[in-house]
Amino acid sequence: IRFFHGLSESELSLILDICEEKDYNEGDICQYEGVTTNKVNLILSGRVGTVVHMPNVACRDGELVMDALHEGEAFGWSALMKGTPWSTLRALNSTRTLTIDADILIELCEKDNHIGYILMKNLASLIAARLRKQRVTTLNTLLALKGEG
Repeated sequence: IRFFHGLSESELSLILDICEEKDYNEGDICQYEGVTTNKVNLILSGRVGTVVHMPNVACRDGELVMDALHEGEAFGWSALMKGTPWSTLRALNSTRTLTIDADILIELCEKDNHIGYILMKNLASLIAARLRKQRVTTLNTLLALKGEG
């Protein structure tokens, strides 16, 4: 899982101790845009898609999948900044995640500065990558919608 890249085996063991497994069935909502959560989720298997509702677009129930997250990727990271999720995510197939209570993870980061440094560095990298990816996705979606008109 990329979010943990750079941590030692003993540091990973500390994090594993605060993780819980959670399963989503295909079609389940994993996260709602704007709804506060305190869980960081790491995808072990499966895929989740960023969905938006566009009632005037010819797609499944007015729902358009803008992007997909795969094995090894994280969602719900805004909980680490006490923010609300920026998107709604739906399981695109059967998905298994590790979930971590953000408060407990932050507490661990404050106790162990090396873990905190590595995770915050990885979080910054994750956010930058998502912003780049979202820009491309948005531009491609706009072009596709323009072609339908």
